Amino acid sequence: MAVHKIRLAGPWQCLQPSESPATWTTVTLPFHFATSDGGTTLKRRFHSPTGIDSTTSIMVAVSLNTVSAFVRLNGQLLEKASVAESAADATGDITAFDVTGRLQPFNELEVELQNSQSTVDATLRAVELRIRSAEDDR
Repeated sequence: MAVHKIRLAGPWQCLQPSESPATWTTVTLPFHFATSDGGTTLKRRFHSPTGIDSTTSIMVAVSLNTVSAFVRLNGQLLEKASVAESAADATGDITAFDVTGRLQPFNELEVELQNSQSTVDATLRAVELRIRSAEDDR
């Protein structure tokens, strides 16, 4: 089964809550931050891929370490996909979110990185769309 991957490398916008007033700055992935600084939100806009239809399965795969995240697509909180879709790979721990049938012509993806009691640095390594059509299963 072939999976087409589209990296959402950048540019990303990062909300810096520690600045007063809070401001959005441009960042790239991988994005490193200190969890002791509090939660951080990143967002990226993207066009829907071409050639998708009702038989196309689409996942957002988020690779991060040390920290958990809430992920929103067009303002809607996404639920984690099954364990089979969220598995570790060479880039680190992957959490997948099913967005099948939810993409619009133009989208905004938001990743809210959770605050932690530790002072460990965390990294949002990569975010990608994983696309699999029914034709790929034949």
